[in-house]
Amino acid sequence: MNTLLACLLYATVFVLTASHREAEVVALAPQGQKADERPIKALEAWLRAYRSGKVDFQSQAQLRGDIIAEKFGLAPKSGGEPLTAQRELELLLERSAALQTAAAAEAIVTVAAVGLDHGKIKYAEPMAPSRVRALGERFAQRLREAAAIDMIRKLASGEVAGDKTFGAGVRAAAIRALAAKKDASARKLCESQLRAAELPLRLSAAEALTLVADAQSADAVAAAIDAEKEPAALIALVVAARACLAQWINPQPEPAADDKDKAADASPARPAALTAASAAA
Repeated sequence: MNTLLACLLYATVFVLTASHREAEVVALAPQGQKADERPIKALEAWLRAYRSGKVDFQSQAQLRGDIIAEKFGLAPKSGGEPLTAQRELELLLERSAALQTAAAAEAIVTVAAVGLDHGKIKYAEPMAPSRVRALGERFAQRLREAAAIDMIRKLASGEVAGDKTFGAGVRAAAIRALAAKKDASARKLCESQLRAAELPLRLSAAEALTLVADAQSADAVAAAIDAEKEPAALIALVVAARACLAQWINPQPEPAADDKDKAADASPARPAALTAASAAA
């Protein structure tokens, strides 16, 4: 009897141990597998076709012929909504964003660079660059993992060059993406780009600081306004200045007497640019 119980106990321990090891193998297997790069490769192919003028992004017609999503095995099953040019791009961006890798981040930011190249690419009306860029920016906000965010920072700083076809556009798009995420590094990076040689970078830096709307950037924006010669960049800088100084331009209602000391303690320092402007007036 004791021998039988011992055998049963041994068998139970063996099965449980084997099951545990099998579970560990199953859990660890995905980590060892290489990420599916098809969405990224497909997105790169889509951009090449788009740049060559082969994509009518405004068309609502079902895609026919050489469909990139089908070529890479990413097309949805038949019977759903029509696969238009816009829907195909959304699909490729969605699949790429799901990877949360550095390569995916670079591909998505490159889509967000469409139209920010300032003359590097000639866009026909059916290409609708602003709509393409808007989709790229939307999916860039879905990137949250460290590897993806780190790549956006490297693209924004110029440490990684990105697709040179778009000139400074990829870097500009990365700067905008960081600002939209309220990334801690965005403010200083944007301030440093206000004096960049390339107009797309100066524009994007000013637009990004409008999103960040941090009073600490007011002095840098004011200095850039004094130095800027391009009308488009000047307009963007003025808008950024207004965003940075919003709490003084549009003050909140006077707090109750009991709360004045607390409000004073919480208020940021008055920017030097605003002090100088008040004195001049």
